[in-house]
Amino acid sequence: MNNVMKKLHLTAATAIGVFCISMTSFAGQWRSDANGWWWQNDDGSYPTFCWQWIDGNDDGIAECYYFDPNGYCLLNTLIYDGSYVNETGAWTVDGIIQTQLVSKANLPPLDADEAICHEDGHAYYRIDQGMTWSEAKEFCESLGGHLVTITSAEEQAEVESLIKDAPQKQYWIGGYNDGGWKWVTGERWNYTHWAPGEPNDYRNKESFAQIYRQKNPKTSSRFGQWNDISENNYIADETDFFSTEYVGVICEIEP
Repeated sequence: MNNVMKKLHLTAATAIGVFCISMTSFAGQWRSDANGWWWQNDDGSYPTFCWQWIDGNDDGIAECYYFDPNGYCLLNTLIYDGSYVNETGAWTVDGIIQTQLVSKANLPPLDADEAICHEDGHAYYRIDQGMTWSEAKEFCESLGGHLVTITSAEEQAEVESLIKDAPQKQYWIGGYNDGGWKWVTGERWNYTHWAPGEPNDYRNKESFAQIYRQKNPKTSSRFGQWNDISENNYIADETDFFSTEYVGVICEIEP
């Protein structure tokens, strides 16, 4: 992995491709004028100079569209990267419209200040809204990525830098216990950073991994260490620290 890291800024160069993907769980609608069609989000914003997955009929299946620098959807043409969009603007390969299942979680748009991007196109995104581990997994996959896998001390340091000043108490990572600890990507489980005494499968209900942003007040854990927890981040007598509302997500998107 490239060691050079930089903050992701919304310039024309970095807005292209996966860094401008926005899921249609953010409500919006198609609008048009004499110059063409655009997708307007409910907050009045609209995508420009990028690809975006859009579920225009709210059927849970999104199509991918390309928007020019003025925000208009391109139709029946080749895009700069050689991709083709048909007469409705949908990305098409060999005559087949490309689709993707979308998450219906009510999540905010990805914030450029909550991301780390590498020169090789590899990126980590931090999402600060609470959700279950399964919802987090689905959301990251809907972006074309996955829950972050931490397979080296270098990756551990990068994730720590992303959550250092974050608002949540913990963040989901892509580890889960299914007869043994595994990563969602199938990568080898050969690096760990568990807090002391973890994983302990407390009450036989803890099969999902998270990384601490805050120290657990009842243990000797520290910032950045891992913990195993239930899917909804819940412990009955510790709801002031463990709750779905207190856990965010780290997504990883490959080049």
